[in-house]
Amino acid sequence: MLQIIWFFFMVIFFYLSFAHFRNSRTALRTFRIRKPVMQDEEEQPSQATQVIEEFVTDFNMYLDILSQNMRTQNLIAAGAYFLAGVAILVSWVFGDIL
Repeated sequence: MLQIIWFFFMVIFFYLSFAHFRNSRTALRTFRIRKPVMQDEEEQPSQATQVIEEFVTDFNMYLDILSQNMRTQNLIAAGAYFLAGVAILVSWVFGDIL
């Protein structure tokens, strides 16, 4: 009976390791705005358009930092779950011997 419990926990930890590793490979999408259609090519973009473009640039830098932090956290979690799975595997295999 104890063998089944060890196997169950080992499968859970290895799956969680895989799920976090898979999540670490996806990044947040960047934010984009559509450019307004100008009637005349000589027409200058308005002050509001420039402020919005500046906001989008800053927001995308924030998303890049957030995405990198999430990637690091997911990789650390994946490694920890993998090590827990290996520890369970070792104690499952060698538990009867010791």
